Amino acid sequence: MLAVFFYKELFLGQVFSPADLLLGSNPWQAYRPPTFHAASNPLRSDEALIGYPHRVDMANDVRAFGITLWQDHTLGGSPQSYAVHYLGAWVYPPALVFLFLGGAAANTLMYLTIPLYAGISMYLFSSLLTHHRWARAFGAIAFALNGYSTVWLSAFALPVIVATLPLSLYLGIRFLRDKRMLFGILFSLSLGGIFYLAYPPAIIIYAAVLAVFLVAYWAADPGPRTVPLLQLVGLGVIGVGLGAAAGLPTIAELSHLNGTAYRNPDSPIPLHFLATFIYPNFFGNPIANDWRATIGNYCEDIAYVGALPLMLSGPALLLGVVRRRAAPFVIGAVTIGVLAVVLAYVGPVVSVLNRLPILYGVNPARWTVGIDLAVIILAVIGLDSLLTGPVGRPQLVALGATLGLFVLGASGGVLVSHGGLLHQDAFIVRDVWLRLALIALGATALACLAIFSNFRWALAPVLVLILAVDLVSFGFQFNPAIPTAEFYPTTPALRFLEQHAANYRVLPVGGLLYTDDVSTYGLDVITGYDHFRNDRYVALLGDNLSASERALWSKSGFVIISDQPHLESDLFSMLAVKFAYFPQKPDDRTIAAWQHWRVAYSGPDGAVLENLAVLRKQFLVAGLTGKPRSIDHAAVGPDHDQLTVDGGGTLVWAKPWEKDWTVSVDGRPASTQPYHGYFLSVVLPPGRHVVSITFQPGIYLIGVIASALSLLVLLSLALGGGLSRRAPAC
Repeated sequence: MLAVFFYKELFLGQVFSPADLLLGSNPWQAYRPPTFHAASNPLRSDEALIGYPHRVDMANDVRAFGITLWQDHTLGGSPQSYAVHYLGAWVYPPALVFLFLGGAAANTLMYLTIPLYAGISMYLFSSLLTHHRWARAFGAIAFALNGYSTVWLSAFALPVIVATLPLSLYLGIRFLRDKRMLFGILFSLSLGGIFYLAYPPAIIIYAAVLAVFLVAYWAADPGPRTVPLLQLVGLGVIGVGLGAAAGLPTIAELSHLNGTAYRNPDSPIPLHFLATFIYPNFFGNPIANDWRATIGNYCEDIAYVGALPLMLSGPALLLGVVRRRAAPFVIGAVTIGVLAVVLAYVGPVVSVLNRLPILYGVNPARWTVGIDLAVIILAVIGLDSLLTGPVGRPQLVALGATLGLFVLGASGGVLVSHGGLLHQDAFIVRDVWLRLALIALGATALACLAIFSNFRWALAPVLVLILAVDLVSFGFQFNPAIPTAEFYPTTPALRFLEQHAANYRVLPVGGLLYTDDVSTYGLDVITGYDHFRNDRYVALLGDNLSASERALWSKSGFVIISDQPHLESDLFSMLAVKFAYFPQKPDDRTIAAWQHWRVAYSGPDGAVLENLAVLRKQFLVAGLTGKPRSIDHAAVGPDHDQLTVDGGGTLVWAKPWEKDWTVSVDGRPASTQPYHGYFLSVVLPPGRHVVSITFQPGIYLIGVIASALSLLVLLSLALGGGLSRRAPAC
């Protein structure tokens, strides 16, 4: 099924990426390939403009310098972040392909593995719900291709954490049931692993779902499960400790967002969007270019799980809850499903969460994964009941009533409530008829499964096939696959910058080039996504940022300079900006007013201006008012360096001052201070000096120590107790 879902990548040689959205503006627009007609999915812009570029940067840095804790590619440089610069991506093994393959192949291969991982994870968990392989396959496909994971697939950290959830549930429950230390240790490792992906909203949801199901399973038989539950809590604490190397820096990063200026409280999902659980494209589809933007964000609000799981979740309550083995899973699924609906759709609850620390950042739409997971678990239990049989007359009547009401409600809702809309939008008409046909097929197959028990061997795979057609037809085009010619193509302007901007920075003015995508071309820029919300950097930029650009930075974290850059300012020279790119060439009078700038390149894909007064990334200022003098030096690495400086004065690096930078002069520690309130600098006495610099963040060191100690504890448990033995009773 995944081969069908990714047929363009696997059989047509295309690339998993929404990078074709770049072709709608310069510099790419002027030279876009003939294969391009329109952006395949502009809603996945974060992947094209932030996610992929940072993975490429990380891989390039690792190949050149090893693991670094500082990056130089965007802004004035910033600490290497688990959450944004994907330092923690290495915990997901398929991400390692970026070290060995080209970016296009690596990105495609990495993303293709995520639904496979999710399906295997759910298949394992489904073994706790059913002995029927087709029922487990049903759950695996439903979870691998559910709408929540489909629309967020290229968000990387979110779908990987979600994919890990059934695996952690499986390991935790197996430990409670079998008391085997192996399961407890693997549970701890899975819990620790997600912290390295450093996406707090998903981690919070993961923890909430995990807690609900484990407590529900414990409550079904608390006597023999109390001690194992306490042991599992201890193993969970060890897991959190394993993730401290990423968790503590992430908490430190989030401390920058405590100010109210950075908060962007989210509204609940409109209640009428519940219709999308039956008709996912009821309000249009971005692939068909008819999504009604005024209604909401497609990615945020769509969590389609398929008609069959919805139809089966009702029979699960009727047929499965009476069985002792299924009861805790039904209770857990219902609890998390109701909780997810409340947290996503009920306005007063969302408002309360938005006022709480940390939880205010959990977008309401993120909780809808709880609805999908609950429905899938109930569906597997319901299908298991039908496959196990026999189905008595009362259950058969209840099943018939459930299916009948579902079919009537689905068709009636379309014909009565939205008849006018259907007549106006051909795409919605086609999609709704497809969903109605699948609903009718699914209801018929379920009825036959309940009535003709002798044909279960044939009907079970039919149900899986109907589900696969349903989910594949919804999601296979949402995550774009593009020709390789449309994947970050180069242009004459970009080639000029690649050839001339080494050891300097570029200022992109306007267009999409102001985001982080330019780093894929080996260029360092002073704009980009500011996850840390560095107030000192924004203060340094001053009136080069317009009011609207400041508001954008405060709300979303993007630092762009396009409305009113004052290129005549010495600021850009101190930031080592040698070139400024413009989508269209400025007029001659404007360029003349910028004094020390000249046109270095001009073409259909834009113009590049060169700064004739640019300074290197290290410069020396003699005295308090002396003129800066560049130091011709290429840094050894982004987080460490050594250079020789002739003459006294203030040595300045074109990077932000942080308390974690350690500087030594001639082997002796030296105190540093901000230059112009921002740049890292150190005062040197007259003479020739050897200056060394290292970035040694204390929070990383504490986290690494905590993770190492947790790993030692886990190893001692594994070696001391034996992986195959039962956990001790106390």
